[in-house]
Amino acid sequence: MTVLITMISCNLRKENNFTDNDNIDVIDLKNDKSLLVKKDYYGTYSFSNWNDFNISNIRLHEIESLDFNTSITRMNLLSESILGMDESIPDWLKTDKALIEIEEIEEKFSILVDQRYSSTTKIRKNWENLSNEFDDLREELKETVEENQS
Repeated sequence: MTVLITMISCNLRKENNFTDNDNIDVIDLKNDKSLLVKKDYYGTYSFSNWNDFNISNIRLHEIESLDFNTSITRMNLLSESILGMDESIPDWLKTDKALIEIEEIEEKFSILVDQRYSSTTKIRKNWENLSNEFDDLREELKETVEENQS
């Protein structure tokens, strides 16, 4: 019998918790809807209706803080959330630029997975490339949030 144990960082749940009113913004959209967005511990946005992004964002921030010195296990934990971002992105955030950034993130992630048994230097470089692409998405989302605020 094989037993599989998966551990998830406790901080991950905390960062996606929208009960901390200090960092919550209400975005009034042009179609008269209001949504909650939150700046997380790292100063980037989290969205109450886009968990795939939130999970990927926090996990990548954690990996960045380790200077990309991380295990293959973290790669596996990111897989579902990164590959689900394009399908779960809320309509109000779905700009052409955001979709292109997500596509580029998926490409960089695919390279990382394909080369996961390469040298440590190569793996760290691939993590860094993925992180840089994700930074571009963070910036695009920040601009979209700012454009949609009343």
